[in-house]
Amino acid sequence: MLGRTMTCQLDGLSVGIVQVEAETLGGFSAFSIVGLAGPSIQESKERVRSAMRASGIALPPGKILVNLYPADERKSGTQWDLPITMALASAMGLVDPNRCERAAFVGELGLDGSLRPIAGIFQMVLGLVGRVDEIYLEESQARTCSTIEGIRIYPVKSLDDLLRYFRGEKEILPCPLRSLTRNPGEKDSLLDFKEIKGQDQLKKIMVLSVLGHHHLLFIGPPGNGKSMALERAGTIQPDLEGQALREVMGVRSIFTGREEEILSTRPPLLSPHYSITRAGLVGGGSPIQPGVITRAHRGILVLDELPLFSNECLDALRLPMDRKEISLLRNHRSRTYPSDFLLLSAMNPCPCGYYGSPDHDCACSPHKVKSYREKISQPLLDRFDMVVEVGPAEKTRKNSSGKDSKTMREEVEEGIDRIQFMKERGLWPLEVSREGQSFLDDISSYFHLSSRSKRKLISLARTIAIHRGGDKILDEDLAEAFQYRRARYKYWEK
Repeated sequence: MLGRTMTCQLDGLSVGIVQVEAETLGGFSAFSIVGLAGPSIQESKERVRSAMRASGIALPPGKILVNLYPADERKSGTQWDLPITMALASAMGLVDPNRCERAAFVGELGLDGSLRPIAGIFQMVLGLVGRVDEIYLEESQARTCSTIEGIRIYPVKSLDDLLRYFRGEKEILPCPLRSLTRNPGEKDSLLDFKEIKGQDQLKKIMVLSVLGHHHLLFIGPPGNGKSMALERAGTIQPDLEGQALREVMGVRSIFTGREEEILSTRPPLLSPHYSITRAGLVGGGSPIQPGVITRAHRGILVLDELPLFSNECLDALRLPMDRKEISLLRNHRSRTYPSDFLLLSAMNPCPCGYYGSPDHDCACSPHKVKSYREKISQPLLDRFDMVVEVGPAEKTRKNSSGKDSKTMREEVEEGIDRIQFMKERGLWPLEVSREGQSFLDDISSYFHLSSRSKRKLISLARTIAIHRGGDKILDEDLAEAFQYRRARYKYWEK
């Protein structure tokens, strides 16, 4: 008798359905799994045998054959234990074959028959929506995935409970649908912009960057608040919701199994060390795995001390910054991962950090200074919307607003609401005024701005206009936007 079940294969972020077939044959006793099954799947034979014995079931004598279809794709992982076991139970006549064929099973089995969590389960379930009607998971992960609509999710504690349910001896109810709202137990970050004193302009720049999703590069001597501002950037981002939140939750589930991290509505903020490899940053390896830029999808990627990153890493960022995704090809296999991140970075003007500082002498030779800055290539520099010089904090703080993260976050949310309001009424994008167009033509001619630079300048000016509550891009908005790019022409050649 032939038994069939369904499960899925997670390859990077792609989810493919796999049909598991099992058959008991005569002859000498043997247990074979075919279909390009990896070592972890081959080892599942012993886990399945022990789990079935713990549930009071002995495998029949003779040959047992399990096939994983499609058989021409390599498979790995430990989520195959449960579907293989249920396919065998169906082949042995222990459960109704028709019920097994309509359901998907995902889970690793312990030797005592208990179900154990696996990595990437949220992304797997997302990939199965619309392709199967019901799925059976380990009970804690079933609760985590119960925020996904369009599929019935059944929590399973052990193999024995599942077999009794399919025989009609036990009741298992599907998990009720949970809403995608902020976890009440989720703590706000201990970091706050109120700890940065006397840098009101820097705080406004951070608000504009987050509001308009403008890539930002700070340059200036150490100790002026560059790194502090980047560390606190996540505190002014609004919560994720809808499709964006589901995308982030799916990516998180691949790297962590903690429910509070997967279900967090806060956007991700990743800050890798400059010793990271190219594969670690953008993805790669064999099999192909997503990198940090994918983990920062819909969030912020912070690269502090930018020139200390390798040239390979920096150059690899250029296409993802434009396309908001990255395509990788390894061993004739191609994978495309999302990478819609906001890049916030900082650097010193020279290796010692004090070039041009009125309070410290620079110890770097002109050649060292030039070589240090040339680590940032012109094509990468062109992709930054803002290149801002950060000077010392103001001597007096009497007139300083001392904005905290909550106030800045409210400014971002108000700007987003205003953009949505204008889109609904067909007023978006904002048009450039006649005076503004004349100003744009003048600076484009003098500074030889590329088409990309002009687009980014207009986009930044549009964000500035939204922030001040305007309904048209004025020449003053373009002038302010250009000031936020002026450091590029001070520290790099025009």
